[in-house]
Amino acid sequence: MGFNVRLLGIFFCVLLIVSCLQVDTDIRLKRNGRVDAMLNYHLSADIADFGRGFGFEEPWCLPLSEKDFIQQSLRISGVTIKKYKFRSNPDGSSLISVKLQADSIMSLSSFLNLDMKVDEQDGNSTFTLRMPIDGDIRRKEGDLALQMRESMGDASFLFRFRPAVRPHSTTAGIISGHEAQLEIMMGDLLNGKMPSAWVVSW
Repeated sequence: MGFNVRLLGIFFCVLLIVSCLQVDTDIRLKRNGRVDAMLNYHLSADIADFGRGFGFEEPWCLPLSEKDFIQQSLRISGVTIKKYKFRSNPDGSSLISVKLQADSIMSLSSFLNLDMKVDEQDGNSTFTLRMPIDGDIRRKEGDLALQMRESMGDASFLFRFRPAVRPHSTTAGIISGHEAQLEIMMGDLLNGKMPSAWVVSW
């Protein structure tokens, strides 16, 4: 079975991210269920104009420019943009820092197009982040799949999650103080060496 449109979109998105963009995501869950999130995007010099012609509603799988974030906030209720800062470096690369406030993990999940949820049962709580690469992409053969694997390099995502109560376990990564941390190496993710989900319990 070939790629469907959604998978092809993810495929192109990840190609762009791993070659041009690294993302550091810091998520803090409060006792009342509200969420503070800080995103730091590290962009190469050529990312700004690349990848905006694939015919998808959004040129990127994550909002990128300030306009992207504003438009996303109009589409997804429950998320407020508290700060957007763009800094250009002498080598042509850029850093984008964005602070968001959300009324729930569900709202933030929709805003960032990430599969995240919080479950509570019998006094125990868990945060689950499902990996952004579909299993069909991992198994796909052909030129497009080969191009993606060759572009992996050392690119990675870094996730930090801090609930209101100190976490006591995580299925991957580490617990440092009151937060759980997971670094996702894209090559490992694509080759199936990462678990399909990251679960933090507290």
